[in-house]
Amino acid sequence: MDSSAPRNRAMEADRRRAKRARTLPTAVPPACRRDWANLPEGPAGQIAETVLSDDVAGYVRFRAVCSAWRASCADPRAHGVFDRRFHPRRWIMLPRALSDGRSGRRRFLSILTGESIRVRLPDLRCHVVLGPTAEGLVVLLRRRTLVVQLLNPLTGQLVDLPSATTLADQRASGRRAANDIDVSDFLMLFAGVAGVAGDSMVAIHFCVFSILAIAKPGDEHWTTLDLDSGIRSVMPFAGRFYCASDMNISVLETTAGQRPQLVAVADFIWMNRRFFSHVPYLAEINGELLVITYQLPSKSWPDKRWMCKVYRVDLDAGKLVGMARLGGGAVFVSYDGDGRRTVSVPGGLSPPIGADTVYFCHRYDREAGRAKVDACCLDGRIETDCTRKRPWSLIDYISRY
Repeated sequence: MDSSAPRNRAMEADRRRAKRARTLPTAVPPACRRDWANLPEGPAGQIAETVLSDDVAGYVRFRAVCSAWRASCADPRAHGVFDRRFHPRRWIMLPRALSDGRSGRRRFLSILTGESIRVRLPDLRCHVVLGPTAEGLVVLLRRRTLVVQLLNPLTGQLVDLPSATTLADQRASGRRAANDIDVSDFLMLFAGVAGVAGDSMVAIHFCVFSILAIAKPGDEHWTTLDLDSGIRSVMPFAGRFYCASDMNISVLETTAGQRPQLVAVADFIWMNRRFFSHVPYLAEINGELLVITYQLPSKSWPDKRWMCKVYRVDLDAGKLVGMARLGGGAVFVSYDGDGRRTVSVPGGLSPPIGADTVYFCHRYDREAGRAKVDACCLDGRIETDCTRKRPWSLIDYISRY
């Protein structure tokens, strides 16, 4: 028997171990390792604040990593739904048809990155979704009690508002009897844009009824303002609630002890009244409050061109200033239906979305399987039905907001 065979096998085994040692990553010395789970509370808290200043979704993910990180930063539920630090302003809720169909889950889309997430909402068999707010919150209505609730979908913060019973009795009883539909479903159909006014006030615009319903937690009932001036569009901006009519821009004043009222802050007297016969839309982009108007060709005015104009609301001077650009961003306007919502997105979000462009989104076409969208670039270029011959993109998703 060859006595060298065991020695050769041992040498081969040594060579294999040496080869594996060369290919394996070098172990990090214990002194250089960072124990992330036991990160001191101070640095962890600073990281959490930085993440929160960027996006509340990242903050929620940070808190979900481990109990130590969670203990190092503030719990959103301890601060209430009106705390603006935790508002998911960069997220929009998409219709149920664009969600995955699982019970209680709705899809939310980031207007900064295009990321989408699925969020579980309260039992939708017992609730009606009245709609989202400009702050990223969701207004809910309990079917059995008609209690209105304000929900932060990302943090779970929830607060009760007054029952909509009196509001439904005042505005829906006649139509409900005629159409034989449930009051909660009726309010869902006709609720328009909602938003936070001040520190704890919620306002809902019912465009069909031309009223503004206002309440805060603890109120016994909703206060309604009849909008004789014909409010066309509303927009929460910088902690206040603005309204646009055919005559001016007004702000909702909610002084304690006094009945809420609308106070004019800018007018349209100097504008081309013939041009501005169309609906004005309020929007926000790059920290500025905007008014967007448009005109369409018609038989009564055949010379009229399809175009839109954008104005910046100068609140200090009380006037509107024309704008030639949107800072490279884009604005989506839902101008068909009762919601009349607007949402702004930054430039470069997605290649199909043009810079300095206003997208006018029509009602959803079930036959086509998408909404008709007209693109109006501020340099004068117009593209009607811009998504008709293109594959689905972020334009289709945002147009359903």
